[in-house]
Amino acid sequence: MEMGALQIRAFGPHSSLLDDPKGFGVYRVGTETGWFCCLAHPETWVESQIAAAEEKISLHFRILGAVLPFYFVFYIQAPSAAMGSLLFKPQTLQRYEGEAMTTFFAGIELMTESVQRMKLIPLARQACFWDADFLLAYEVPASDCRIGFEIRKNLAEKN
Repeated sequence: MEMGALQIRAFGPHSSLLDDPKGFGVYRVGTETGWFCCLAHPETWVESQIAAAEEKISLHFRILGAVLPFYFVFYIQAPSAAMGSLLFKPQTLQRYEGEAMTTFFAGIELMTESVQRMKLIPLARQACFWDADFLLAYEVPASDCRIGFEIRKNLAEKN
């Protein structure tokens, strides 16, 4: 997925151990159903609805059968990230963990209203994690729920 200088190299469910690459991914059930189960938690099923317009992408997911908390992650390639007054660069040790906030990447904003907590972790971008610059991870509770994200161009560019 690409919008301006932002590339989402991969996205989807990840186990609560973010440093384990085997915890990321899905088992697809059919090509047209919109349903899949989480690789790390096969008992957890997710229904996906993705809508794209010229300047906006909406991602909505219904989670069923989650017995353990997990993350919904985005592996992002972008020159920088910003949240509020905080600025993040790739290949640094500065990270964020706390309340979910709108995150800006090169004039594009990624937001959620349905997730409470998140992490932003700069990555090395060299032959690992899909050559991403950032890992953006949203906590998903161990319960049936709905989560959603919106990615759109930001008219007042933050970084």
